[in-house]
Amino acid sequence: MSASRPASEKPSKYARLLFLVLAVAALASLAGCGGGEPEKPADRYKVRGVVSQLPVPERSNRELFVHHEEVPGFKNIDGEVVGMDSMTMGFPLADTELPDGLAVGDKIEMEFEVRWSGGDPLAITALEKLPAETRLSFEADEEEGGGDDD
Repeated sequence: MSASRPASEKPSKYARLLFLVLAVAALASLAGCGGGEPEKPADRYKVRGVVSQLPVPERSNRELFVHHEEVPGFKNIDGEVVGMDSMTMGFPLADTELPDGLAVGDKIEMEFEVRWSGGDPLAITALEKLPAETRLSFEADEEEGGGDDD
């Protein structure tokens, strides 16, 4: 009678092992493939502007506000070139360190990337302070009612 007991336990051990292997394989495939589509590479843009607000130290999301020049080659989520007018907006800093002594009113050149999938779509990836005498063009802001010619 004791010989029949181990035989009845074997299928449950194998079933548990099989379930564990399948579960680990399913989790690994979900983590590895990101839902079936590979992540699209980030679009990168260089733009110049003026610092309008420094990151707030108490906040976990470090965001630098910049009044930037027009970005003519900016692409929308569908990959179409739509451009971006000059405006003031916040940019998360990613792992970028701010130059020493950066202050509101300083002129900068920055590189930012755009990823339309995932968390914050925008992030500054490089930033440098420009000389104070650098001339910036904010033409889109100066034109009253200047619409698109599309």
